[in-house]
Amino acid sequence: MKKGSKRFFTLLMFSFLSGHIIAQSTIYVCASATGGNIGTSWTNAYISLQSALDAAVFGDQIWVAKGTYKPSYDYGSGGGSRYYHFELKNGIAVYGGFAGTESTLNQRADFGQGEINETILSGDLNNNDVFDVANGGYQGTSGNDNCYHVLYNTNLTNTALIDGFTITGGNANGASEPYNDGAGMLLSASSPTIRNLVFTSNSSGNRGGAMHLWESSPEIRNCTFTENKSTHGGGVCIIITSVPVLTNCLFVYNYSQNGGAVECFNSSAQFTNTTFAMNTASAYWIFQ
Repeated sequence: MKKGSKRFFTLLMFSFLSGHIIAQSTIYVCASATGGNIGTSWTNAYISLQSALDAAVFGDQIWVAKGTYKPSYDYGSGGGSRYYHFELKNGIAVYGGFAGTESTLNQRADFGQGEINETILSGDLNNNDVFDVANGGYQGTSGNDNCYHVLYNTNLTNTALIDGFTITGGNANGASEPYNDGAGMLLSASSPTIRNLVFTSNSSGNRGGAMHLWESSPEIRNCTFTENKSTHGGGVCIIITSVPVLTNCLFVYNYSQNGGAVECFNSSAQFTNTTFAMNTASAYWIFQ
């Protein structure tokens, strides 16, 4: 066997033994794509983020162009559209903030901050939310037609990455856990890499208006939490041996009865260069 062929065979066997083949392909998503809808280019992009997540395998990147994307899959709950949510996958990097013409990742002009190419993941399934600053960021006519969670994930490692999105319209007002926790993102036993996200106008009836962390220790960098609402932790609720690391983040205008911006229970958190401003807690404050 030639030396080069032997090396390739060794790498191939290692990939099989590791449980996956490292594909390192780019899958494209664009809500306005008019081509073949197979994810192979911007012209032939999937119009649904869910389709791209279903197709992705370990090592892939998903590039998502500006626009609004909504979850469309009921993950086994059998309860209808309020249970729809996106799920990240280990080994998959999901990037938003593209215009839909880029050929390299560093050509993105915006990273989900709402200035250019805003890429929105929304739980507002029926397009009837009404912006309402006076009500602590809560949106919706009755609030009973939005997804409980925009993203809901378990057992993620730091190989799962999400970068460059606005996450909005989650309304976790279910009768019991977990459907009253983590309206924007709920993480259970998960520690993904989270970068350049804006969480805004998500509402939880119990814990974590924007994000709820249960036994989860993600890296959270360059994220903004604004106008989210809950009973515990208007922005983020951190519980049960979670140890998240937050760097270069902003918490502003979040509301809760307990912990306007962040509530931390039986856990710890590391904050670096993170700003807290104009958050409100009506009962008592923890990281208000």
